[in-house]
This record gives sequence, structure tokens and C-alpha cells, in this order.
Amino acid sequence: MTRQVSVSTAAYDGYSMDVAIAEIATTGAKWIEPAFISGYVAFDESIFCEQEGTRLASRLAASEVEALAVSAHTDLGADGAAVALRRRIDFCVAVGSSILITNSSDCHHPTQCVANIEAVLPVLEQAGIVLALENPGHGTDSLLPDGACICRITRKNRLAICEGQLRYRQRIHLQQ
Repeated sequence: MTRQVSVSTAAYDGYSMDVAIAEIATTGAKWIEPAFISGYVAFDESIFCEQEGTRLASRLAASEVEALAVSAHTDLGADGAAVALRRRIDFCVAVGSSILITNSSDCHHPTQCVANIEAVLPVLEQAGIVLALENPGHGTDSLLPDGACICRITRKNRLAICEGQLRYRQRIHLQQ
């Protein structure tokens, strides 16, 4: 089995996405993870639309690379996060990615986090997108201290953990 390893554009913080894509492509990498992470990478929320996703897909194709995953973080425990997540799903589909990486929330907002996830589950399923959750980068008060925690938060059949596949930064996948 061939492993697909993505190189994050977060490593090119301070440079344009075009520079990041071109530089990563020169290394021979075939997979890029476009990163839109507040506090790490400068971006505007308006980028998360189908038109911008299609534009990014064209830029990737011109460099002969693809985006297996997109990091487009938002706090899923925040009010309105389901709307923000929906925009990110549309963007991810337009880019041609099958994995959307975002933050869960801190331990103070588990109910809202689960409600926001459940609100977009049909959209994720229809789009064929896997939602990969990370804990917020600060490392304290994590909602998901371990893989079993999300199972305690919700018992929906649509939510399942694929532990061990991507342990880096405590990534947890929500998939069928």
C-alpha cells in the first residue's frame, strides 16, 4: 500500500499560496495540504467559497500536485460554526479534496461542538468528505483528550473513530 503524505502550506507562512505550492511541487511532492489556520496563516474568511476553491484547484493542477486534505480551522464549539463549516466543505469539494481538517473545541463547549458537527453530517456524507478533528493548538482544556472521548460525546453511527491512522496532532476522523 502506498502512503499519501501531504506537505502543509503552513510551513510557508508569510509567503503567498502560489509560492508555497510552487516550492512544495519542486520537492517532488504530489500532495499538498493547503492550510488556513488562524494564528498561523493569514487568510480572509471570504476565501471559503466554491469559486475560490476552483481557483485553488487550478493552481494546484498547474503545478501538478493535488490536495488530499485541506486544513481550514474553525472552532466547532462557537455559535455559527456550522455555517462556517458548511462554507469550508463547499471549498474543499471545489478544491477536489476528500478530507477537511478543523478544530473541535475546548472542553467548555462540547454540546455546541457536537450540535455543529451533527448539523453538517448530511452535507459531509453527500459531498464524500471526511471531517478530521484536531484539538485547538494551545493544548489546554482539549475537548478531545483521546480517541475514545468523542465516542462518549456522541453515539451517532455516522461518527466513528479511525484511531492510529493519523495520530499526528491528535487527528480524529469522522466517517461512516
